[in-house]
Amino acid sequence: TGGYIASSEDIINYLRIYANSYIYSATVAPSIIATVLGALEYIEQNPERVKSLRENTQYFVEGLNVLGFCVKSESAIIPIFVKKEVSIRDLVARFHEEGIFLNGIEYPSVPRTKQRLRVSMMATFTKQELDNALKVFEKVGKEFGLI
Repeated sequence: TGGYIASSEDIINYLRIYANSYIYSATVAPSIIATVLGALEYIEQNPERVKSLRENTQYFVEGLNVLGFCVKSESAIIPIFVKKEVSIRDLVARFHEEGIFLNGIEYPSVPRTKQRLRVSMMATFTKQELDNALKVFEKVGKEFGLI
């Protein structure tokens, strides 16, 4: 629900007039605003979490690349592109069987050539958990011919 745009006053006013998604949308619920404000306050009070999230993301991306995946991401949402011949649904189900929860982004949400896995990194993951996940990526990646 909702969204946020940081821009100049001119751009914001332009979007208010011409953006159908703005004109035909509902306002953000107060509970969502309170949650976002609480999250921002938490981040300000716990900067080590942001550092840990960045470190985990970098560690995991590097680990995937060592395995043979071609991954580029500095974001906590890590996309892993999958060739169109692979059934993304079967692939996601296989990861779930191995205890790894991730999302599959597939056609028609994206073109068939842009289907991908989406890994959501967390600051609270331990190196052992990340290493275990990398072992599963190696196993399933080989099964599906991704590496």
